[in-house]
Amino acid sequence: MSNTYQLSWNAKKYDWEGRMKASMADPNKRMFTQSLGRRNRPEKFNVGDIVYITCAGRCIMKGILRTGFYQRTEIPHDEFVKPSGDDREVRHHEKWYCEIEITHWFHDEKQEKIRGNQNTFCQPKNAFWNTL
Repeated sequence: MSNTYQLSWNAKKYDWEGRMKASMADPNKRMFTQSLGRRNRPEKFNVGDIVYITCAGRCIMKGILRTGFYQRTEIPHDEFVKPSGDDREVRHHEKWYCEIEITHWFHDEKQEKIRGNQNTFCQPKNAFWNTL
């Protein structure tokens, strides 16, 4: 049985609209590399887990984990990361990543309002997808 997670992106640090448009236009852009974040355990995530992607207070996309988390030797390049002098290296220092494939896009009124989280991945207790 798969688990369902919320993946929160920070709109100040990530061009979610660019990622969304690119993934709708080009099937090759539907797969992306995602970091684990700071507080999760990589072993709790499994291939086939569902991910609702949120940014700017809304649920924007849905995806599925195509790989479990694995350690890389370097931080992968992501064309949609906004340039900044922030703590990107610190946040990704252990370099745990998975591959997620986008399977659904939510537009305008279909974008559920949802509270963002400090953790990259979480499982909110009252998530809207639990009522679907």
